[in-house]
Amino acid sequence: NGVLARTLDGGATWTTVGVPTTGAVLDASFPNPDVGFAIDSGAGAFKTVNGGASWQILDPGASTGLAGVLALDPSTVLLIGPRGVRRSTDGGGSFEFIADKDVRNVRLVNAEPAGTAVLAYGGEALRLRLSSESSDGDGQTVTARLTPDVAELVERVRLRCARSASD
Repeated sequence: NGVLARTLDGGATWTTVGVPTTGAVLDASFPNPDVGFAIDSGAGAFKTVNGGASWQILDPGASTGLAGVLALDPSTVLLIGPRGVRRSTDGGGSFEFIADKDVRNVRLVNAEPAGTAVLAYGGEALRLRLSSESSDGDGQTVTARLTPDVAELVERVRLRCARSASD
C-alpha cells in the first residue's frame, strides 16, 4: 500500500517511492521526472515535486473512489471517474468537475494521451480535446464528443511505454 515503482532508464533499473496513504495506489502520472500525481483506493489524490521524495495531499473534490489520473503537464491534471472528469489547471491546487454532458455521468476508468487529444475510457470511450481559449488566450477549454469503435485504440494506449526524461 502506498508504494510506486519508478524507472528513469526505460525499465533497466527501478526504485520504490512511498506515497502517504494506507490505501492501494491505483494510478500515477508524471509529466516529467520530478512532478507527479497519484490516486489511491480511498479517493485520495497526491502530488510530488521532487520525484516522490515527499508528497502533498490534495483535495480532489471527490468523496467516492477515483479511477485514474493523467497529468498533461505540471499544471494540467485530469482525475478520472468514477463518473466523469475533474480538471485542475493549477497543479492540483483545485479541481473542477467538467460539466459537459458527454462526460459528466459517464463511467470512466482511466485516460491516456492520444496525440493532441486525450482518450478517457471505461464503459464508454470519450475523446477529450484540449485547446487554447481564443477570447483571452490564458486558459484551456475541454470539449468532448463520443468516439465510436475505439476498442483497438484503447488497447494500444493502455499498453503504456515508459517515457524518457527528454520527452
